[in-house]
Amino acid sequence: MSEALKKATVSNDSLGTLKKFTLYKQNGIEISLTLPTPVSLNLNSQEFYPPETDQTTILAPVLENTSGIALKSASFSIKLNNVKENDNTVANVRWWSVGEADGLQSMEFTCGRIDDKGNGSGTAKTSGYSRIRWATMANNARQHQTFTVSNVLLTFNQSEDTTTGANDGPIIRVG
Repeated sequence: MSEALKKATVSNDSLGTLKKFTLYKQNGIEISLTLPTPVSLNLNSQEFYPPETDQTTILAPVLENTSGIALKSASFSIKLNNVKENDNTVANVRWWSVGEADGLQSMEFTCGRIDDKGNGSGTAKTSGYSRIRWATMANNARQHQTFTVSNVLLTFNQSEDTTTGANDGPIIRVG
């Protein structure tokens, strides 16, 4: 996680304290995203994190590797699911680009080398989408945000050749 994100304090009263949310955890690989909780929205309004006034913080997922093997690279997609209550959308959620004034529901991220017991921030394949925007509809609700992580591709460093010991395989009888 970047130092700026670790030290970030949310000054907007609509955004709660920052919390790490684990989106994916398998075989020693964890993908997380640090977001404010709760996010309080008025009807027919929108909220951004990081706030629009913060031009330095870049929101990015963090991949932590405790698999026992160094990662050469990784890629994955994170879809921001709309917030629903009883099948009704109460807030739509997008990766947001301030420069484009546009949102994408799903974003693909890549990471370079991450050693065992190390971590690295994901880099968005589509640059400029460094915020999340929540936009409300005309419905009252209190629900949890959900995420879909997909297309997780992990490339591990090539290992050295290993030759087993003289007694590590099955006995072979001939004749």
